Amino acid sequence: MRAMAQSINEQLIKAGLGRVAEEIESLSLPLVRLIREAVSEDELAPGTSKIGGRPDLPVSLNWPEWQGMPLSFIAQINLSDLAPFISLSELPRAGLLSFFYDAEQRTWGFDPKDAGSWKVFYFDQDFASLIRVRFPDSLPAHGQFEAGRLSFKQETSLPPPDAGCMDQLELSDEEKNAHFAFFEDSEEMTKGPRHQMFGHPYQIQGEMQLECQLVSNGIYCGTPEGYSDPRGQELEEGADDWMLLLQVDSDDDAGMMWGDMGCIYFWIRKQSLEHRRFDEVWMILQCT
Repeated sequence: MRAMAQSINEQLIKAGLGRVAEEIESLSLPLVRLIREAVSEDELAPGTSKIGGRPDLPVSLNWPEWQGMPLSFIAQINLSDLAPFISLSELPRAGLLSFFYDAEQRTWGFDPKDAGSWKVFYFDQDFASLIRVRFPDSLPAHGQFEAGRLSFKQETSLPPPDAGCMDQLELSDEEKNAHFAFFEDSEEMTKGPRHQMFGHPYQIQGEMQLECQLVSNGIYCGTPEGYSDPRGQELEEGADDWMLLLQVDSDDDAGMMWGDMGCIYFWIRKQSLEHRRFDEVWMILQCT
């Protein structure tokens, strides 16, 4: 959500949400907006933050695959670019995070069997030792994305209307309508694709934290029955441990289309982030 000339509280009051303006503002989370700029990849030094293009990998690491097929390279984030943002203090201050996902988009994250169809790597070595790897011959053209340099901007995100944390406010129907309109108007102010790290996601098909918790613990959530699984009650408390690591929107300039104008979301548990267990990230795809 873009920075506003007025305070969030003032905006909420003006939108007819004065009764709960402070409570809604208290549920806000900082995010970092990722702004993509098309550029010739030859201009980018190894380890530069980018969406699309070819990854910079250690010589010892082969291009990641799943079920015998190469994954698509999505993005790499130079963590030193994020060091100025206090809200991201959970991340290492240096190193490179690299994200990959199934080139054929065969998985959406609701099946435990989807694990492995995405990869997140953390490299902490000298970037000079990284090699820009060419696309594998077997990687389809639609899984090869155009490179874009990233810049970063810290913003504030408010919970979307269907966020579970909004239930505690017990909004009236009129307030729910006002909050929906306020949220939609605010999101429309966002220029370009909604690429971001942390914060409240731009969710298209509802909350994902519980889904991440259940599926990563072996419960199939492709049907409603998964959410009534007897194991779910014990696991549900852990849903609050999940936080958004990276959201990548559909982006025409990069040649990225997730489902039908959707997003891919990489989620991580707070404990996993603290211990740098990026292999425990869970991915979800949502679309219209």
